Amino acid sequence: MAPNRIEILPPKNRRDHIVSQGFLRGFLHSSQNPRSGKLQVYAVATRSWQEATPDEICYKLGYYDYSDLSPADATADDAFRDLENKITPIRESIREAKYLEWERHRDDLVAFFQMLRARSELFRAQVIAEQKTAGSYLQVQEWISSTTFHYVERAWADTPNLEELLKNKSITDACAQIAKGSGDWGAFSWTLGVTDIGMPFMTSDVPVVMSGRGPDWRRELQQGTVWIGVPFGWDMCLIGTPAARVGAPTRWLSRQEVIAVNSGPLSAANVVISAVRLPRLQHRLEMIKRAVPMAPT
Repeated sequence: MAPNRIEILPPKNRRDHIVSQGFLRGFLHSSQNPRSGKLQVYAVATRSWQEATPDEICYKLGYYDYSDLSPADATADDAFRDLENKITPIRESIREAKYLEWERHRDDLVAFFQMLRARSELFRAQVIAEQKTAGSYLQVQEWISSTTFHYVERAWADTPNLEELLKNKSITDACAQIAKGSGDWGAFSWTLGVTDIGMPFMTSDVPVVMSGRGPDWRRELQQGTVWIGVPFGWDMCLIGTPAARVGAPTRWLSRQEVIAVNSGPLSAANVVISAVRLPRLQHRLEMIKRAVPMAPT
């Protein structure tokens, strides 16, 4: 007789990183140890700098936990693992090649950025807001006796454990987005932007933000007027747009261009992550229009 299969589920209330540690290590100053080095972290609420390792920031306890004990708890880990394992060797390979041979990593990088977007609190807020306002219904298991049940359709708003179910849906939707790989962004034109430590790229707890000229991002996406700038190291970023690329695949950016790229992750930041402490950062944050949740595509 074959033994019963025992499935060990991940523990609850783990330290779940919303932004992966491998990604954050790209913003360590070159003088820092890649494993134990410390980042410069600016807390927007307290307007204060501190030093922290990638393990110590951008996490929440139980952020990817489903409300019930089920194998689905492992789904988020599985969805993240492959891309997380790639980002550090890809970034180091680009640096070793002096930023000139990055295009063979293009699809993996764009898929990684989509993963960061799907893991963000902006993405979760949008999923939850849409479900609450759309009058959506779900199938709820209703027990008739101790051994039988049937499904009934119930509005989200009439569900006692609504917040738990909305969180579960946001996790499932994030995993579905990640499974799409680069998605619509795969058709974008991408340029590698490069800078030096005198004017480094920065990131935040919301590292991927789409920029545009107006509130209707879907229309702007169709018109090709949106753009995405994603720093993935203090010295490099990818800039994507629906329009055809103009110029070389790698380009050293001006000071103003670096500021524009940094404005994306800074626009939604609760914490800003940098290789060095920059003067007048608070003034710069006050000049940037705050990002709003973007509907999943």
